[in-house]
This record gives sequence, C-alpha cells and structure tokens, in this order.
Amino acid sequence: ARSAVIVVLLFTIVLLASAKRCSFANKHCNRDLSVVGAVKNDQLFTQKLDHFDESETRTWSQRYSVTTDYWQPGNPVFLFLGGEAPYEFFDFQEVQAKLWAKQFGALYISIEHRFYGQSMPLPDLSTANLRYLTSRQALADAADFLIWYNSTLQTPGPWVVFGCSYSGALSSWFRTLYPDLVVASVAPSGPVEAILDFSGYFQLFGQVAPPSCVEAAKQASFDMSVMMT
Repeated sequence: ARSAVIVVLLFTIVLLASAKRCSFANKHCNRDLSVVGAVKNDQLFTQKLDHFDESETRTWSQRYSVTTDYWQPGNPVFLFLGGEAPYEFFDFQEVQAKLWAKQFGALYISIEHRFYGQSMPLPDLSTANLRYLTSRQALADAADFLIWYNSTLQTPGPWVVFGCSYSGALSSWFRTLYPDLVVASVAPSGPVEAILDFSGYFQLFGQVAPPSCVEAAKQASFDMSVMMT
C-alpha cells in the first residue's frame, strides 16, 4: 500500500512540475503561442459503456472539442487523447500538437477520458462502476469516436493520434491496436512499461527537486501510508 501511495504522490508532483516547466517555456522561449488558451467548444459523443460485452446496452456522453481554424479538406486530422483529469488540464501538453496543426493545416480534436471531467459513464466512483475504467475501454472509446467522426468528413485526411504521459502510452497503444485507423502516434513521456514498485523514480526526484520538497513528499507519503493501514 505504501508503494502505491508513493507512486500516486510522485505522479501528482510530476504533473505539477510539468505544468511549471511549460509555463516557464511559454514565458521565456521564442515560440508562436497563439494556439494556447483557446476555449474548448464542448461537444458530446454517445459512447458504449462496455465495448466488449454485447449484452451491455447502456451508453454515456463523452466530451470532445474540435478546432477547425487551420484545416483544409484532405489535410491531416490530429486527435489528442485526454488522460487522468478533465481535458482542460492538458492544454499545456497540447501546445506542440496545436502548433503542428497550425503548421500542417490539420483538423484538431481533443477527447476526454472516461470517468474524468464531465465524461462520466456512471454517476459515482464505486468499485463496481470502476471496473469500466480501463485503458482498454478508453482505447475502444477513441476508436469508435474516430470512426464516427471520420464518417462525417467529406474529404478526410490521415489521422494522427497524440498524447502525453499516461495518454502518451494510450496513443502508442492505439497505434498498435488500431493500425488501420491512424498513420502515426506521437507519445512524449509515454510510460509504456508499467512498473509497480518504481522506487528508481523517487531516487531521481530526490536528486533534482529542492530538499524541502523532497522532505515534504516523504512526509506526505508516510502520513498517507499511516492513514491507509
């Protein structure tokens, strides 16, 4: 239990550190940041609750957003897979993908991961309901959405799937499982090999983070472990 708590805690710290690095880069690097900060135009797509049980007929509404500012028919379609948070959180991870969308005249789409943000397949997070929270179901969500949206385009271009961190792993797995749907995957920081007891990461964190932050993380991990035992 303590190892799991440490992993969760460190992952949260990594997300916060990534956001800080992105903020620094946006402020100090000479980049075209006109693509950053655009309000997502929420739309809804009807998804299956369970893609692998034909007897399960329940559905839910998945949130997605489309940017057509740069697109010309026949040009690529970029699909960014949301991860473990409301999809607005990932704006800082989408900067490069949006810059490429502008550069290549691509259609740009973001979709929200099931059970995060407003994309709730079921009303609560009970253990029984969370059996539907799997990467396999999320990948099938993306595949069904892609097939449907592609059918609405008169002149669709090739699709490229994007992600970062956990959703980077999703994007690489998507390319592997659905090679007929996308021509490429862009997966920065995608942890494609899951390691349960990843103590090595804490060693790296201890070397690069301020000592006060390292001590705070240790204490928080210890306190949470006590609460969970």
